[in-house]
Amino acid sequence: MLFSAFVTQVIPSTVDIGLTKNLKVECLFSRDKSSPLTFLTSLTLSHSESKIEPDYIDLLSINNFDSQINGEIQKNPNIQVFGAIDNINKSFLGIQWEYPKVNTAGAYRCEAHGINQMGKPVSEFSNASVNAIYPDTKQLVDQLQKLTQHVELLQHAVNATEAKNNKLEKENKQLAELVTQTQEQMNLTTKQLTDLIQRTKTDPNRYINAQNVLFTSSSEFNGSRYLLTKTHGNTNYLFSILTCGLLGGYQAEIDSAEEYNFVRDNLLVGTSYSAVFVSGTDAAQEGVWVHNYSKTNVKYFNWGPSEPNWGQLENCMAYYRSQNWLYVDISCDTLYAFDSSVAFVCEVPQKI
Repeated sequence: MLFSAFVTQVIPSTVDIGLTKNLKVECLFSRDKSSPLTFLTSLTLSHSESKIEPDYIDLLSINNFDSQINGEIQKNPNIQVFGAIDNINKSFLGIQWEYPKVNTAGAYRCEAHGINQMGKPVSEFSNASVNAIYPDTKQLVDQLQKLTQHVELLQHAVNATEAKNNKLEKENKQLAELVTQTQEQMNLTTKQLTDLIQRTKTDPNRYINAQNVLFTSSSEFNGSRYLLTKTHGNTNYLFSILTCGLLGGYQAEIDSAEEYNFVRDNLLVGTSYSAVFVSGTDAAQEGVWVHNYSKTNVKYFNWGPSEPNWGQLENCMAYYRSQNWLYVDISCDTLYAFDSSVAFVCEVPQKI
């Protein structure tokens, strides 16, 4: 016949005062259908500092009626208590000390109270003991060495973190300076271009001459001319939109194979640019390409192999020389770098 398993478990059974981090004492009760204690009503955990002549004092108790753990000892902030009564599975009641002191040693007793199948009271008891020792000099030295090594590792980690933070602060400062310089350069270039266009608008010949200095112009195609920037090292994405607007146009909106081929064959072939931006962005919705000026959907695509790729990291459209001037999606920030290998194309409708 199988009877209930009722044990008092202590982990560890011997504590080194000042070195042992935790002491756990737990009453564990489990049963099957043949157990004489068929219904558990309460568990009690008691302690006696003396193991020779035990004088047990109740530490904790739990009952089946309200499932509350009772005991003054649980008010100690260095102690954790836990417990539950489950008449179907397992029941338990326990306590855990953090860095247990010598008074936690001694004898422990668990009591299980309930009724049997006849409805009569039944009790079971289980005992265990905990020994306490004081560490010797060697143990203390070993522990001190471990703590010293741990502190050194932590200090190395702190130093490494501080070094990374200092590096990030330096990089952020450099980036802020670069942004300021870039903005100043863009503002200056924009002002110069605006002044130039305003001065030349009253004189068509001067306007055309100034345009030819800054751009390579195509012949007319479907009522528009296409202008490829000649300036190197002063191009960025917003500036390209502004420049095209000042010229009376916009970033080239390529909407057919014929228009695509015209721009490529008349402006791009033979140049040294690596990428040439045209209108088209999917920044608002990934995969939905929209023209910057007209806000209409891009109608024509001629992507290179495996393009577009990189998702939200690349939201602008450009001809790409290394792919035989097929389209790629490219980071809009590429133009912010004032890269002399990058250019853009404006589309300027011709007045009739």
